[in-house]
Amino acid sequence: MTRLLTNKKRKILFGVKIGILLLDKTQAPSPKGDIRNALSYDFPVIFKVVKGATVEKVVNTIDHSLADKFIEASKELIKTAGISAVTTACGFTAVFQEKIANSLNIGVFMSSLLQVPLVSRIIGRNKKVGIITANKKRLTVKHLNAAGIDKNIPICVIGMENYENFSKMLLGKQHPIGDLDKIEEEMANATNLLLKENKDVGAIVLECANMAPYAKTIQKIANIPVFDLIDFIHYIQMSICKKIY
Repeated sequence: MTRLLTNKKRKILFGVKIGILLLDKTQAPSPKGDIRNALSYDFPVIFKVVKGATVEKVVNTIDHSLADKFIEASKELIKTAGISAVTTACGFTAVFQEKIANSLNIGVFMSSLLQVPLVSRIIGRNKKVGIITANKKRLTVKHLNAAGIDKNIPICVIGMENYENFSKMLLGKQHPIGDLDKIEEEMANATNLLLKENKDVGAIVLECANMAPYAKTIQKIANIPVFDLIDFIHYIQMSICKKIY
C-alpha cells in the first residue's frame, strides 16, 4: 500500500540543496538576477519567508531574537526538503551567522559579505575591497566582524540609502517597470563615486541580495571583479553537488 509522505515523518520535496530565507513584508520588484526570482539559478532552490523578520527589525534595529526564527525556518526546510545549505535575502543577517551556523548541521552563509576576506586575499592587501551596501549608516563594525572582516582587511564602503529609487525598492513599494532602469542608473552612479573616492579598489562585493541584476553594469564601469550573492549561491551549490568527471 502506497502511503502519502508527510513532513512529520520524511521530507516531501527532493532535489533541492539550497534554501533561501526571505524577509517578511517585502514586495520589491524581482527581475532575473534578483534573490527572489527562481530564474536567477541554474538549479532548483526553495524559498521560505521568515515571519517577523522585516527590514526594520533586521537592518534598522538588529533584533537578535530573530536568529531563532531563522534557525526554526532553516530546520523546517531541512525536514521538508532536505536542504544542504541555507542563505538569506539580506546581507545584514551576517550578525546572525555564528549562532545559526553553530545551531545547524548544514552549510550556512547568511551574507554576501562573507566573501570579502576571500576576495581580499585574491586581490592582495595593497588593494581595497569595495563594498556597495543597501545602507552604509546601518552597516556596523558588528556586521563586518561577524562576516570575518577585521581591521587588517582594507575596505571602502558606499551606501545606497540616499538614492531614491533603490531606497523605495527596499521599503517594499512596488515600482513601474521603468523604475528598474532608474535603479540601475543609481547603482552606476554609486559605483562611479566609489571609484572616484578610492583609486585603489581591486574588486567589488555587493552586500545586498537585490543588487545582482545590476552587477554587469557595475563591472562594465569598474572593469574589476564583482562578487554578488547569486554567484555565491552557485558556488555553494557546486560545493555540495559535485560534477562527475
